[in-house]
Amino acid sequence: MTGNKKPQEVGEPQAASKSFSDGNFNQFLHRIKAAIYKLAPWLFFMGVMHG
Repeated sequence: MTGNKKPQEVGEPQAASKSFSDGNFNQFLHRIKAAIYKLAPWLFFMGVMHG
């Protein structure tokens, strides 16, 4: 009888919510980095022209 027990799924909802929030946060950081890389040549050029 002891061999028929199924292991309990412990922490599944917490793990799912944590990975979801981490994914959103990583996506947010990716957007910021992409914007900075797109603006970097312009910011450098403006710094050279006004410096």
